[in-house]
Amino acid sequence: MVRKPQELFRRKSLDEVCTVPNDIISVYVVEKHIWEDQGGEDARRERQPEIRTVEEFLIDPVRPFLNDVFLHLAAPYEPDRRDRPIGQGHWIQAEFGSGKSHVLSFIGAMALGDENAWDLVKAKEEEAGRGKRDSLYAHWENGLRKKSEGKGVLVVVKTLVGAGAGTVGVGDGGKPLVEYILDAVQEQYRVENGRPLPLFPTELLVERFLSEDLERYQKDLEKFLGDPKFFDEEQQTPLSEFLGHLQDESSPARRRDCGKRLWQFYEDYLKTRPRIPTESEQVLEHAVRSLLEEGYQGLLLLLDEVSLFMKNRSGQQRVEDEKTLVVLSNRLVQVHNLPVWTICAAQQRIESEHAGAKNIIANERLKLVPLLNEPGSYYDIALSRVRKITDPAAPAAYFEDYRKAFSWPDGVGKDDFTRFFPFYPQSMTVVKAVSEQLTTVRSALYFMLQALKTARKAKSRELVTLWGMFDDVVHYEEDPSGTTQGITSIKT
Repeated sequence: MVRKPQELFRRKSLDEVCTVPNDIISVYVVEKHIWEDQGGEDARRERQPEIRTVEEFLIDPVRPFLNDVFLHLAAPYEPDRRDRPIGQGHWIQAEFGSGKSHVLSFIGAMALGDENAWDLVKAKEEEAGRGKRDSLYAHWENGLRKKSEGKGVLVVVKTLVGAGAGTVGVGDGGKPLVEYILDAVQEQYRVENGRPLPLFPTELLVERFLSEDLERYQKDLEKFLGDPKFFDEEQQTPLSEFLGHLQDESSPARRRDCGKRLWQFYEDYLKTRPRIPTESEQVLEHAVRSLLEEGYQGLLLLLDEVSLFMKNRSGQQRVEDEKTLVVLSNRLVQVHNLPVWTICAAQQRIESEHAGAKNIIANERLKLVPLLNEPGSYYDIALSRVRKITDPAAPAAYFEDYRKAFSWPDGVGKDDFTRFFPFYPQSMTVVKAVSEQLTTVRSALYFMLQALKTARKAKSRELVTLWGMFDDVVHYEEDPSGTTQGITSIKT
């Protein structure tokens, strides 16, 4: 039966041709999106990934980067083959809100080695028409599955903030990046294993003193702890109480503080330098080797907001922090052949008068990954997250009708009309630009989703217009402190 022209191009309502999610996750804190239950301790202990992070992630815009990461993660580790290091460093660079944190969350979730998460990736790849060899799932089959047996790779994440060298955890020169990293490694290890792993020099000294030097130096330590030349009356501590703190593994911070006093005992009272690794490279090397001895297949370190962290650091702090990044991405990998994968996310390159970005961003250090640098990548991600077209033939009917009344459909072409459906293409560009000035480009996704929900509820047979999205812009209240004036101007 031949359809009449008016039936052929009759437009279905938007609720009939597309579906929308109830809401969209916005990854502000990576730690809450790698493990389920917002990074709850039980989920971290059982290495249970946040499936929603995997479900909402669009692989294609960052496929080359992900292939590079998972290829190295899946590769077999050969300790004696220094010519074949499998460790790697990356520097993901993009503007705030462009999806860096979601990328980190996806990598972390997949590196946990959960078969259900990888089956979900397999299904996503098959739906996209990817063959077995081209699929991201191939990395699971080619090595990650085997590596995930037992303890797998230790996944450690730290969203850095602007807080704040040389030696680690001994002096008082401000907290360097290496200490944030050691704290994060130690905490994740404790959650997964129920006990701490000594990593800081002071903790290693405590272990050595209790196992080797206690009997030899016990009387000297008692005199030191009560010596008024070193401590006033309130600071003096009985030996039994001090030894109790040293042996108490339930409070790593207090044990570390006691380790500092023990360090002072060796240096200032015994006049001897403890033979314990203190330089950043030595300490980090020891940490990774300790993890390998404990049965882990390596360390995946995810650092978010690195440039924001560096912004208010002193010159000397930045030099030491940059050295730490070089140690992680180059020295431990290229020189010591250790399985360490470091991925930093930042809004810009590190610029320093001392070490400088050129000393950090390099192929055998932190490989630069400009995120969403391909024209249109942002729109592909945004559209995939706010709607799913359930009737592939529907956009054609809209195109034919709209081209009769307007000239712009022929100008953008049928392919782009279909790609942006059911949004007017230019409206996405405008709302993205406006939302960047209000808060972040994440807000643009919110506006798109809310406008489409409204249109579906009204059973609209029209494209979502710029004005439809602006109705949501003027009611936006995610960050009132910084948006009131801008929203007032938009309303006017």
